[in-house]
Amino acid sequence: MQHVLSGSTKRSAAVNGLSVRWGARRPVAVAVSLSVAMAAGLIGNAAQALADDEVLRQFAQLTQMPLPQVTQTAGGATQLTWNTTLDLSVYRNTQSGGATLNPNAAGNLHRAIIGSDYKRVSEGDVTAWAQTQVTQTNDIASQRHPLLVNKVQIGYSQPGFVGAVGDLAVAHSTLGTTLPIRGAQAQKFLGPIYVSGAAGLFIEDWRSTYNKAVRTAYPREAYALKVGSAPGTFASGAATFDVYATGQQFSDVTAVSPLMTNPLNGAKGASATVGAAFRYNKISMNIEAGKSRFDEQGAKRLKDEALMADFSFQGDPVALRFGFNDVGGLYSTLSTVSPGTREAFGNVAWRMTPEFSATVDARQSRYTPSSRTAIIPPPPAPIALPPDPFAPPIPAFAPPIKVITDSESASVTLAWNPASIPGFNSSLTLGRAKTEQVGADSRTQSDNASLTLGYSKDGWTGGLNLTQQQNDSFGATPNEAKTSGGTVNLSKSFADSTGQRSLNVMSSYTKQWQTNSANAVQPAARGWNDRIMLTLGFNWTNVGMLNVAGFLGHLKDPVSGALGKQDGVQVDATWQWNPKWSFKLYGRENRNWQTLAAQAYKDRGVGASLVGSF
Repeated sequence: MQHVLSGSTKRSAAVNGLSVRWGARRPVAVAVSLSVAMAAGLIGNAAQALADDEVLRQFAQLTQMPLPQVTQTAGGATQLTWNTTLDLSVYRNTQSGGATLNPNAAGNLHRAIIGSDYKRVSEGDVTAWAQTQVTQTNDIASQRHPLLVNKVQIGYSQPGFVGAVGDLAVAHSTLGTTLPIRGAQAQKFLGPIYVSGAAGLFIEDWRSTYNKAVRTAYPREAYALKVGSAPGTFASGAATFDVYATGQQFSDVTAVSPLMTNPLNGAKGASATVGAAFRYNKISMNIEAGKSRFDEQGAKRLKDEALMADFSFQGDPVALRFGFNDVGGLYSTLSTVSPGTREAFGNVAWRMTPEFSATVDARQSRYTPSSRTAIIPPPPAPIALPPDPFAPPIPAFAPPIKVITDSESASVTLAWNPASIPGFNSSLTLGRAKTEQVGADSRTQSDNASLTLGYSKDGWTGGLNLTQQQNDSFGATPNEAKTSGGTVNLSKSFADSTGQRSLNVMSSYTKQWQTNSANAVQPAARGWNDRIMLTLGFNWTNVGMLNVAGFLGHLKDPVSGALGKQDGVQVDATWQWNPKWSFKLYGRENRNWQTLAAQAYKDRGVGASLVGSF
């Protein structure tokens, strides 16, 4: 779970004779020191040391910070820095239309975000750090509780070891563990292998860890372990081969909360995976296989398997990628893979000439829904009464039908960028997708086409995009829907001779037509919508910026025939009076006028924010 602290934009440190610099979003310069201990120690026991960019990438992944940039510098002494960022906002919202159409809360509101970033770098590539961010607000539309701890992390690294506690993004493997947890994580290199472990709770927020009354779901205790070959252990020339094994286990903490109106049965499970990755010049192959078990209270143990494999060749003029995924419907994991999916895919990119290229993508999949939930028990036997000759027969109980979804899709993209017309680019995409639900008598087919033309010269940029899509449904409820339209955009950039002041003007116009036909007897319902947008952006380096955006649109709903109008404007101005502090004023108004009152809404807001670092 990654949270970016508002305010800081530049961070630098001396690391093993390297200057490390992080970039972020706001123009506030902040010096922060960080030693990348893995550069010498963490990877030092491996057969070959990693390159600097790979070391920094791994450290950024563990600490959840932006990827650093490296430049050569001299020396590198012990440093201690403590940076605090502050983002204060006050604003007023006025809205109508209800929470369904307009989720913004109304009234006088405020928000305060404070973050702290402490780092200590000492000799021997030893680093200690602590990061935290807290938000306080009375805007219940943005967060459930007035005070929310967004992030807490404390970490330590030395040659051969990295560890952290708090908010962590554990990423062991696709079938194993890829999950944000609140807990502890460590990684240790032991000669040709490394060991990485994590333990904690998968839970909504820090408040829910100690207050079960605010939980909306069961917390899940999670434990994960990974053992793999250190980078370079099985390297030979341009070829590298890495292997790993993972194990994970989870268990629900079944403490019921008043907010859980219909709590499910608690569950526990475990899984284990093995995987390998091979690289040689432009060829790469990855494979991972896993087995799992799942135990739900009041149900029998469920077991399943999973397999994922892919191959790629990044050649010129031809690049290939294809693979196969088979994740059982009962497979249990601490990752984000979708159980019950079997898929085969392929992609070919061919640069026929320096000006012309083609890409073909094809996929076929089957989704089988999981049957983890307990089968609905049959209804109780009716009370014995004398038979009624006129009563209809009592239907026999039948378990719910499992709907299996088969899908296949294919698309072709052709691109032409002629050298004889500098600045011109074009592409054409044609695609078809089919879906069939076995057991539900439902089939759909979608055909789409898209043409894109673009041209840029002397600060001018223009483009045209035309699209057409047809969706056909067959079976018990046939339906045919067509959508066609296009977008035209034009922009221009202006700058003074010094490059300190610039103005960007962007405009676009979109028009779409929709046709919907439920059957061949009734006439087709027709609708349309259009929208014109204009954006002006003025930037003055080290002084501030001004942005103005507006839009106007009309529509006719193809089903109800209702006419509508949409318009809106947004203005924000930022003043940066020094490199660390900036002040922003903003306002917006969006309106949706409909002949159907139930679809009309209005949203208006004004506010100010102060952002700084010290």
